[in-house]
This record gives sequence, structure tokens and C-alpha cells, in this order.
Amino acid sequence: MKKVKHIIIPIDRKVIDNSFDIMESQIGLQERTGRNDGPHIEDYHALYHLRYKSKGKNYPYCQMAQGYWLYKANGDSWEGIEFMKTAGTMRAVRWALKQGKLSDNELPIKKHDLLYWKKPGTAYGHVERAYNDFDGLSGRTIGANTSNGLKGSQREGDGIFERYRDFSKPIGSLHPYAIIHWDLTEIPVTPFKNEHRVV
Repeated sequence: MKKVKHIIIPIDRKVIDNSFDIMESQIGLQERTGRNDGPHIEDYHALYHLRYKSKGKNYPYCQMAQGYWLYKANGDSWEGIEFMKTAGTMRAVRWALKQGKLSDNELPIKKHDLLYWKKPGTAYGHVERAYNDFDGLSGRTIGANTSNGLKGSQREGDGIFERYRDFSKPIGSLHPYAIIHWDLTEIPVTPFKNEHRVV
């Protein structure tokens, strides 16, 4: 297994705490018909300027949900969290590497950290948020576009649910790839210019 990237991003503690509350309020929400659809998913698409279809399959929303919760907690602003202004998991990691700091050391997984899995050789991935401090590489997460229940490895599910993950192991064909660790201290944020695209 390739070495996991540990990326440190500074953020206001209030934003993290408020986004956690918003996230918790959406746990258990499910798709309307199993096509990445429903009122909350329509809100995610609107934020990312993506066309939402009432009929047919919509975009995967694991990354969009995480960004939506942070954006709303940040006063409807991307300031300081510009790397989340994308619906793509791997693009978010690339932008995080520009905005944050890549750690030379492995860091413990703490509550609120974002865990990214990647399918090798592709830009296909998945993200979930640590729901508690992990015991080593194992702990509970909250993920969107995932399946219900603490057991099982399914990624492409129909709602927002709590999962139990071992980050040393793949989810199907997706392998552990990167972790966003939040630095909750008062560190100035360097302005970041993205690629002027959100998908």
C-alpha cells in the first residue's frame, strides 16, 4: 500500500464545530429514488453549480456533502476552505496540497479529520469524516453517498450514515490515500487560487 498523504489545513474551531452540528442534522437522510437525488442532494448540486436532474442519475455527492457542511458553517463562504470548492475527491486532495502543509510524519486520526480513499490509476475516490478520535487506524465516520450500518465495505450507497472504518484497509477497489488534518490554532490562512472550476 502506498504511503498515505497527511495534509494539515488551518481552520477556525467554530467552523469545525458548527459544521459538525450541520452534518449531524443530516445523518440518516436518504436518496429519494436511489439515483443520487433528493432535496438535500439538490442543494449540494446548486452550491457546486452542477445540473440536478429530477429524472436520471445525478453526480456522486460524498465530497459535495462535506463541502456543503463546511461552507454553511463558514457563513456561506469558501474563504479559508477553498480546497473544498470542488465536487471531486481527488481534486480536493490536490488543492489541499497547495493550500495546506504536507506532513513528513504519520499523524493520528482525530475527530473531524477527512479521510480519502482512491481507486489506483484513476481520479475516482470517496471521502468520509471522522466522527471520533480513532483508535489507531480504526474508528467511526460519517459519510455521504454510502450505505447504512457499521459493517460492510460498500461505498456507493443511498444516504448519509455512520460507518465503522479501518483506514488500513480498502473499501472495495478504493485504497486509503490521504487524510486532511485540521489545525485548530490561530494560523493565518494563505490566499489560495483554484483552477476556476468546481468539478
